[in-house]
Amino acid sequence: MYPKYHIIIGAILSTILLVFYPSLGIFPITIIFLSSFIFDIDHYLFYLKREKNFNLKKAYYWHKKFREENKFHKPLIHLFHTIEFHVLLLTLAFYFSFFKYIFTGVLFHSLVDLLDLIYAKRVHVREYFLIRYLIRDKKKYF
Repeated sequence: MYPKYHIIIGAILSTILLVFYPSLGIFPITIIFLSSFIFDIDHYLFYLKREKNFNLKKAYYWHKKFREENKFHKPLIHLFHTIEFHVLLLTLAFYFSFFKYIFTGVLFHSLVDLLDLIYAKRVHVREYFLIRYLIRDKKKYF
C-alpha cells in the first residue's frame, strides 16, 4: 500500500481512538498514528541496500514499478513487516508501556497491508518470516 494511504488510514484510526478513548491521551494516540506508517521506512532501507542509492524519490518509484507491473520479486524482505519484529515489539510492550502504542500502530499497519495484498492477489510477494528469508536460496528469485 502506498504511504499516503497508510497516513490517511492511520489518521482515521487515531481520530476514532481519540473520540472513543479520549482517556488514552494525545501522546499515545500520536505514537499509534506515527507507528501506523513510519515503519514503512524499511521499504527505503531495502531499496538502499539493493540499489546503493539514497534518492528517496527513486526508491518510491522503484517499488511502485514492481507493484504496477505485478512482478514476483522475492526475496523482498521488509524487516519491520516480519513476524519476528512484531513479536519483539509485543515482548517489549510487556516491559515498557510505550511499546504497546508502537505495537498497536505497527500491527494496524501490517493488517492493512495484508488486506491490501489479499485484495490485489499479491500475498506471495512478501516474506513474512525473517528466519525463512535468511535460510532460503535467494538465487531462485528476482
